[in-house]
Amino acid sequence: MADSIGANPRIPMPIAPPIAAWRRTAWEAARWWAVWMLPISLFLPLRIMADGMSPQPVGIVCLLLDALLESLLWLAATPVLLAMLRRHPLQWPPSWRVVAAHATAAIGVTAANSVGHLLGGLWLRRTLQPGLDLPPWPDLLLLEALYRGPINLILYGAAVAVIAAWQAHVREHARERSLIQARLDALASQIEPHMLFNTLNAISEIVYRDAERADRALCRLGDLLRALMARRSAVHPLGDERRLVAQYLAVHEVLLGERLRVSVDMPRALDAVPVPSLLLQPLVENALRHARPPSDAPLEVWIGAHGDGGHLVVTVRNNGIATDAGAGGFGLGLRNTRERLGALYGDDAQVHCDFGTAGAGCVSVRLPMAATP
Repeated sequence: MADSIGANPRIPMPIAPPIAAWRRTAWEAARWWAVWMLPISLFLPLRIMADGMSPQPVGIVCLLLDALLESLLWLAATPVLLAMLRRHPLQWPPSWRVVAAHATAAIGVTAANSVGHLLGGLWLRRTLQPGLDLPPWPDLLLLEALYRGPINLILYGAAVAVIAAWQAHVREHARERSLIQARLDALASQIEPHMLFNTLNAISEIVYRDAERADRALCRLGDLLRALMARRSAVHPLGDERRLVAQYLAVHEVLLGERLRVSVDMPRALDAVPVPSLLLQPLVENALRHARPPSDAPLEVWIGAHGDGGHLVVTVRNNGIATDAGAGGFGLGLRNTRERLGALYGDDAQVHCDFGTAGAGCVSVRLPMAATP
């Protein structure tokens, strides 16, 4: 057989991961190089002025290449700085052990940087200006040690302090995100048991009166639970949220039959807007459970969404009069919704309730469209 095992023992190795890793490394090196060029370029005008007053000027091109060389030397020293901060992180008050370790590293990096700069600078000058009269080696070493040595020591200390401050900021931000995520997970974990308990309780009320309808409701509930288990993130597109709440409503359409009428007005153009998972379900559940329709009319639930500037406004409204359970405006579901939105968006999200009036009970949620939680 032409396609039998072993017919083609040469299996091509994947090249995408190494290329991606190389690109990440190159991008990281370019960012660090730009960081080092910033302080070095600040001294460039002074060097140009000093070169203009020198009896043997080397020229702007040589000075630019010299600054490039210096930035590349510090780029090469960056892994040493990062390794030192990993092994000896800065803290307050600093310990003598940390101070001694960084002082030793500063001297070593400064010495290596000075020697590299001296050799590279000599090569540049002899290449660009072959007839340039250079001082003897001892004078060059002394000049490098007295002039560039203190600057490099200061630059090492400043770089270590800035990197340590940035790493502390990143760690604090990650810690805050972890705390927010833990809080969101805890809040989200309250929604599903609450919804499941209420739905099963509603099914139990008809199980002996209409076993066939209860069986159909349980099948719809099973579909809903499978959809809930298939979720992969606490945030998903509005289109997925609409489909999820449609499955929830399918259960109650079986339970209520003709007594429930649902209308949805959510433009497809908003389907990609990211929203918290199970944003609509608590609002719809409150519209179903905490309102009684006037007289013998069916309970009507209207779900809408529209853009308002840079915000998404989601509204759930019914035609009932709020019962005592919903008159307070914030039961478990609505309180949970408010806390989740506050954790994700801060003051840029609001929940507005209008209960207890004759006519429609209404809950509106306003959240930013551009921000990804």
